[in-house]
Formats: sequence, structure tokens, C-alpha cells
Amino acid sequence: MEDVQAWTTIFQAVDRFYLWDGMDDGVFEIALRDIREIYLVISQSKLRELERERVTRILA
Repeated sequence: MEDVQAWTTIFQAVDRFYLWDGMDDGVFEIALRDIREIYLVISQSKLRELERERVTRILA
């Protein structure tokens, strides 16, 4: 899922969803595990309402 006007992309890695914020080049793990729940939060409020935590280190 990508919002080019807000410079954000939501992507999935294994069983977790992440949000990449292109403006500050930050990656955040989204607390929700179901894409339908993520969609509902975004559609009913705003992207900023998603509960998330900044990923400080990515393991390869």
C-alpha cells in the first residue's frame, strides 16, 4: 500500500506489517497484524492513528 502524496509505504515482512516514511526515511512496525484492521483504521481516521513503533535496527 503506498500513499505517494504522504510519501509513505506499508509493506509486509513475514507476519508483520511495517510503514516506511519517505520524508524522514524512518521504518515503523505496525502493532496490528491484520491488513483489514490496518485498512479500517486508515479509512476511518488517518494514517497517523496507527499504533506503531520505530524500528531502530534491521537484521539481515
